Amino acid sequence: MRTPNCLNPARVSVSLLLSVGVVVPLAPLVAQTTNPSTNVALPQNSSAQVDRYDQVADMRGLDGVVGYGRGASFADIDSDGDDDLFVADTDGRFFGAPYGMSMIYLNDGSGNFVPGEFNLDAADFNATWVGSFADYDNDGDPDLMVGNGGYTASSSLVLLENRIDQRQGFVNVTAAAGFDSADDTVQASPWWGVSWADYDNDGWLDVMVTRMVGRPLLFHNEGDGVFSEQGEALGFQDAGHRNAKNPVWIDYDEDGDQDLYLSGIDWHAFYRNVGDRFEDVTQEIFAEPLAGRSGLPAVFATATADFDQDGHEDIYLGRWDSQDYILFGDGAGKFERLGSEAGLDTINHVQLSPTDNNPMGNEGQQARRQARLNGPSGEEDAGILPYENTMGLGVGDFYDDGFPDVVIGTGEPEFAAADIFLCNRGQRRFERCTDQFIDPASDHTMTRGHGAIFADVDRDGFTDFYFNLGGHPNYDFARKTESRETNKLFMRQTEATANAAWLTLSGTSSNRDAIGARIRYGEGDLARYHYMRSTQGFQSQNSMTLVLQLGDRESVPVIIDWPSGATTELTVATGEHRNVVEQ
Repeated sequence: MRTPNCLNPARVSVSLLLSVGVVVPLAPLVAQTTNPSTNVALPQNSSAQVDRYDQVADMRGLDGVVGYGRGASFADIDSDGDDDLFVADTDGRFFGAPYGMSMIYLNDGSGNFVPGEFNLDAADFNATWVGSFADYDNDGDPDLMVGNGGYTASSSLVLLENRIDQRQGFVNVTAAAGFDSADDTVQASPWWGVSWADYDNDGWLDVMVTRMVGRPLLFHNEGDGVFSEQGEALGFQDAGHRNAKNPVWIDYDEDGDQDLYLSGIDWHAFYRNVGDRFEDVTQEIFAEPLAGRSGLPAVFATATADFDQDGHEDIYLGRWDSQDYILFGDGAGKFERLGSEAGLDTINHVQLSPTDNNPMGNEGQQARRQARLNGPSGEEDAGILPYENTMGLGVGDFYDDGFPDVVIGTGEPEFAAADIFLCNRGQRRFERCTDQFIDPASDHTMTRGHGAIFADVDRDGFTDFYFNLGGHPNYDFARKTESRETNKLFMRQTEATANAAWLTLSGTSSNRDAIGARIRYGEGDLARYHYMRSTQGFQSQNSMTLVLQLGDRESVPVIIDWPSGATTELTVATGEHRNVVEQ
């Protein structure tokens, strides 16, 4: 990545001349994992059976660079069959050179990473909060939309076309694609969220972008490299849209088109796609208002997955100052909302006076912060409970049982806090499993966690995850403090050998990324469901390569429901990496 020479002279540049790899079947894996079940037992650390996650960033080429981490993405940037890494750093240019900057790391195929040089211009990454990959031009490689701004500054929205196969790296096509002609100019806003979906099922990915001030914008892909902003015409009105956070696409009524939930601090909204417009159904979905201790919805980060594996997609609501919830969908447009009764037991409140309901900067918070400085006993003596807000959010399958788990990044500009890991035990029950990841003696116990993403980076059949960390440059600059952090890569260490296959999708009538597809694999009670999704959570993006656990089978049936309405049935076998092309 093109950065000032004084930024990090030790970084290694990688040639733009990258071969476009062909994915071939991997060698068969011989041993087997335990069958997943509807009541999932958590692995236990013991001398007899090693099964844990180790923090290995320093051994995998990701150490030594500290920053103000925000979103992150796994994507096969150079089309060689493995997952590369994009790391957003919202440096803001406050401190002058040398300053941190967003980076791309290339995977060598075995889970080791080196910084990549792709002709990227530092001017396109000023105060970055999100980098979202999507093949918007359906040419077979992932392009990149960068959202800059957030709480850092008013900045830009940038579209970069992937021309690595032409030895040009990523090329800024923002103006040519029509993004500079949208209302309220895309070049001067506190951009926050980016998420792609083909809302009109024409085979081309469209994109919703949100910002902290102003109406969210929905750009329709015209199919010729140009986008047109259609949000207002489709029903996204300006009134009431304030401090919006991430958008998530979900076909919650399973009618074949993508609906939309927009999270936000002082406002949130749910929209049903009815073809020629989006209908606001917020009051229908949230018949019981989503009010928190601040009196506001306070939804900071949101993600979708089939958490209970019933074949219907659900929504995780990560909230800044109040109870987190999962909306469990029934596929017919209804949700059941569960929180603490499902094991989402974060302590997200402090003792406040009856009139003191500001989640940032109040007397109760000040007392808690002072108590935190005095250590755990100080908190207890002061009568102040820990504050476990949801700031960062990631959803993935830690132990590859088919049931999506949750990682929560806590903290705020003024202090770091302990991250939270919630393991999904099936039957709509979660329990804390932080000790499976974080050694209490490690330097990761107190962080400011943001983007958390999942991929099998070394193709060993086990899921790994990356955590993007760091405080806030504005706060540091104003108070002469330092809250940058070194990011973390966690890889599973186990004596078991995976019995897995890998699956990627290529749409033809559907969008090339197959975003919106549903994948079912396995049979009967062992059937598992996965949905292809764009950026979500704290504006982060999991790998588009699915790891399918085969249990004690040598092969499993797979059914793919494509966004176009087509269905593909096939069988995948142990050790295979299948790229399925829509027919």
